[in-house]
Formats: sequence, C-alpha cells, structure tokens
Amino acid sequence: MSDQDLTYEVQPNDSLSSISLKFRVTVAWIKLLNPNLDSNIHPGQSIIIMKPEILDECITIKNIKVFPAEANDKGILRCDKVSLRYLPDSSYGKPLVINLLGHLESAIMPHPTFMLTPGFTDPFADNALSLFVISYITDFNTNKFETISFEGLRGDLLKLHHNLLLKAEAAQSAKQFVVPDINSAAAQRRNRTISDLTVEMNAHRNATNKKRNKLRQINVVGSNKILTLQEMEEIRLCLPYQYINAGWKLLFQLSNDGSSYLSFFEKTRNIQPVVLLILTDKKEKIGAYISKGLKVQRNFYGNGETFVFKYHPTFSYYRWTNANQYFVSSSKDEIAIGGGGASALWVDSCFISAISEPCPTFNSPALTSVPHFKIVDCEVWQLSEHI
Repeated sequence: MSDQDLTYEVQPNDSLSSISLKFRVTVAWIKLLNPNLDSNIHPGQSIIIMKPEILDECITIKNIKVFPAEANDKGILRCDKVSLRYLPDSSYGKPLVINLLGHLESAIMPHPTFMLTPGFTDPFADNALSLFVISYITDFNTNKFETISFEGLRGDLLKLHHNLLLKAEAAQSAKQFVVPDINSAAAQRRNRTISDLTVEMNAHRNATNKKRNKLRQINVVGSNKILTLQEMEEIRLCLPYQYINAGWKLLFQLSNDGSSYLSFFEKTRNIQPVVLLILTDKKEKIGAYISKGLKVQRNFYGNGETFVFKYHPTFSYYRWTNANQYFVSSSKDEIAIGGGGASALWVDSCFISAISEPCPTFNSPALTSVPHFKIVDCEVWQLSEHI
C-alpha cells in the first residue's frame, strides 16, 4: 500500500456515509477502492481510504496504439487530473482529449488477437496484449458520446484505468454530474457502446481463429441429436477463449430423459457453463450459451458472457447489449433467457411449448420464424477442458 493509502478500522455506529464525511470523500469513492465492500459494514472491518491527493498524480503510458487503426502509429496515453489524452508520436496521428467529467464506462479486456500470440497462455498476465475501451461524452448539450479503444500491455492499462476511475468519480461528484443513460434508444442510434465493440472484437477474433485453423477437434461425450459437429463448431467460435477447446458432455436430452423438471435440474445443477439447445416443430435450431449454468432461481442471474443464437436461415448469435441484466431465470414453472419486456427464449414447465420474441437484453430478433412453437427435443451440454 502506498503512503497515499490509509486503512481505516470501522468503529461502532459507523456507516459509509459517516466515513465519507470524516475523510471528505464520496461513498462511491470508498466503494471504488473496496470493490468487495458490502453496504452493511461492521465494527472492526478494515476499509481502504485513498487520500484525494492521488488525483494530482499523472499516469503516462508509452507505446499505445488506437485500435483498430490502419496505420501502425504509436503514442502516449496520459491521465491527468481532469482529462485523458492520447498524443501520437508521429504528425500523422490524431491527438485526442477526453474530459473525465464525461466518462460513461470503461473496461480492460483481452485483445482479440490474443490467441495468435506465440507463447502466451494467460490473457490476464501483466504483459498480455489487451484493450482499454472507454465510452465518453463528446457533446454535453446533446449527450452524444463515442467509444474508442487503446491497445497496450494489461499491467500498464490496469494502473491507468484505476487512476482514471478515481479521477472521473471525483470530477463527477464535485460537479454533481448525473451520468446519462447511454443505453437509451436515441443514443444507440447515434453511437457504439462498449458492448458493440466487444461483439466486433469477438467477430474479429473468430475470423482470425478460422483462418488459423489450429483448433482441436471437439471431444463430444453423448449422442448429439440436434446439432451436427459442424454446427457445434459455429457455437465454439463464439465462446469465451477458455472454452474454445473445451469438450462437450451431454447432461440432459428431452427425448431420452423425459420432461420432468426435477430430472432436468438434477442433471444440470451446479454445472457451468452450459449450452442449451432446442429443436422446434418447424425443424429450426436455437439455443443459448449460459455462462453461470442453470439453477432453480426465479430471480434473474448470470453475467454478460451469456448469449443466444439461431441456425435459421444461417447461424447468427447475439450478445449482451448492457440494456439490462436479465440473463437467466429458471424455476419449476419456466425457463427464461433474457428479459426487459420479452424473452429471447421462454420454455414452459413441461418442455412442450416455447416462445421467442425480440429481446432487449441481447438486442436479438425472434430466434424462430414464428414466436410460439412446440419443442421437439431439448439438450443441455456441459463445456469443460476436463472432458
């Protein structure tokens, strides 16, 4: 811990609000420094407090590239007290200044060409090539915003990102600036969000992997009645990198195991991730990659790795849009994938009837040619490197 950090021990009758007043920082600032901190703090608990003087620190990273870019220009990425600046090394590059007051969201993610980097197996290593993606307001009158990404080493980008989050929070708190909803329909018509860029990056990665043609053959344990091996390959290329070479193990098959929800959850519970497949009465094939598996829980659960897909007329998949967090809800009465007005996939308690409608969670159209359909077969597959 640096000399600018302070560990505070929670006292009786303390609250996050009282602690924030004591140190003249915001509650959001404290939560940012302590990501695992619960709102119900207790006496004796240790909390990290970073003194606001850290805002005066200027973080500079060299050999940074804008991604994607036609030219191979590198430059400097600098985060000062009020802005993030990109300064290209050559006169051909275009400098950029981002006002931290307009920071909307940002993230560090693996580079789409990571799988092609010889000798690298861990995308979360400090020396792994990564992307820093940031969405920011360009016009405060109209709330118009843009998204840009920078290419660099993960360790350097993490340090800059942490510093940027603190400064953006301080700037927005000082001005009492309310961050606009970047997922509004108008904003989506004008701009690309981080989730949009994620889809593009995955498409880039998948296209590269296809050309690379060095993926191992899928090890399938069980009788695949719905998809062919070639159709499994389509899903495989959309998976998170750690599951691209995973084996597929059949957990549940409606045509063999019957339509009992009790049997369904006994065979699939506590297993993640899984792929849910459905064959309809019109011989259409649809499904979902469920990153956190299936469990009996009516409240929505899961994370942004969840996606849905269809094979008619050609294979298409739809990822999380940041519109909401209605990923998966499953109970003895129904299974729902996606929400916010309609589900990308809804299955009844008897595995007989199902519905697919345009869904805000994935910005997906109906996955089937008609919204209401009958289920001919349903399968759940476990993905694991140990299969």
